[in-house]
Amino acid sequence: MAILERARVMGQAGDPNGAVNELRRFTNDPLKAASIAPMAVLHLSTLLRSQNKAAEAADVMDKCRKDHEQKLTADPARAGWVPLLQYHHGVALREAGKRAEARKVLDQVVQSAPDRPEAGEAALRSGQCLKDDGQQKIIEAQKKLTTTNLKPEEVAQANKVLDEGVKEVRDGVAYLLARPTS
Repeated sequence: MAILERARVMGQAGDPNGAVNELRRFTNDPLKAASIAPMAVLHLSTLLRSQNKAAEAADVMDKCRKDHEQKLTADPARAGWVPLLQYHHGVALREAGKRAEARKVLDQVVQSAPDRPEAGEAALRSGQCLKDDGQQKIIEAQKKLTTTNLKPEEVAQANKVLDEGVKEVRDGVAYLLARPTS
């Protein structure tokens, strides 16, 4: 616990790299086995994301979940940590541009823990993944369509991608509208 608190203080004091180094200790033995290790790794992931290292944060959270999720689920005192770890893993995946993977993880939170606060946030982020994918396709298709001297089959392909993008944005909106409000 002292190492985790030291890392938190380092981060708050303006030394995020020092905090990251301290928190990385929880990804290896002997601290990896500590009961607080999943929360330390979660904090590590958050710091990495704040440093625009979302892919690394997603990898750290993936390993953390593989190492700890089963034990946490079996522990009534810490079972509530599981949706929190899953949510942060999904957010890191989304920020890393791995939106399809993020949706799977985020939807898992929505399904497995619908009464938890993380479920609402996970649903929002999952809908945003759909919207982001659709917007990316729309932008790519519009860029292609502004190119001169396109062959008819290239125009048809770009229009198809544009239609897919619009559908994904609509699906994202529909997904969010279907969510119950609290």
